Amino acid sequence: MLILLIWVAVLVAAVVLYFRQLYSSFSRRGVKHVKPVPIFGNMGGIILRIDHICDSVMKLYNDFPEERFVGRYEFVNELIMVRDIDLIKKIAVKDFEHFLDHRSIFSSSESYFSRNLFSLRGI
Repeated sequence: MLILLIWVAVLVAAVVLYFRQLYSSFSRRGVKHVKPVPIFGNMGGIILRIDHICDSVMKLYNDFPEERFVGRYEFVNELIMVRDIDLIKKIAVKDFEHFLDHRSIFSSSESYFSRNLFSLRGI
């Protein structure tokens, strides 16, 4: 019985350390962000249907008016929201080759709507 409690304590400590490491990446890099909830990230209100995704994004945008970009966690995935128009132009024009693989919005790559600039995949 004692060994089982030790293994449970080790497992809980490992999970806590994993999430602490995972959700501190923006802090280590100096990116402003809303503090995430373990497992859900910043999606807790959306999952529980308290907030709409659009309201959540607008709140994040309005919470940091002086920042050029802000961070957000969608579950365990990091997401950067760029707020500065000059930075958006630089990314979209000059540094476009560094941002090839975008998240797929549509399930089929054969769809007419999936063949747009924001759904392209790199080689």
